[in-house]
Amino acid sequence: MTEYAYSQNDNEIILQFQEDGAAKDLSAVTKIEIQLFAGKNDPRDRVDPAASFNTVDNAAIFDTTDLANGNLTFTPGPEDLGGLTEFRYFGRCIVYSADYPNGIVWTTSHDDLFEFIVSR
Repeated sequence: MTEYAYSQNDNEIILQFQEDGAAKDLSAVTKIEIQLFAGKNDPRDRVDPAASFNTVDNAAIFDTTDLANGNLTFTPGPEDLGGLTEFRYFGRCIVYSADYPNGIVWTTSHDDLFEFIVSR
């Protein structure tokens, strides 16, 4: 999966969380975090994210009203992406709940990362 965000514009990115090919009800989650990393191949690249956003501390840029249908809307604008250079980042989602208070990395059948392209 590849998502694009434009550093000088408002953005709307809808992420759908699935399990076994069907939308997953995430209405019981307590927080979802999106981490963006500059690299993918070296495990050290995944230690310190270049940016991190979550539904608690950055609530204004998330719409969580459709989590029952597995949908999370992420709406970063220039003020949120301003610290990122134009680059191909790799994103990872971490889902927190009462069952997973330390968070669980949401994976696809291929990888735990998705491409996140920041452009002008």
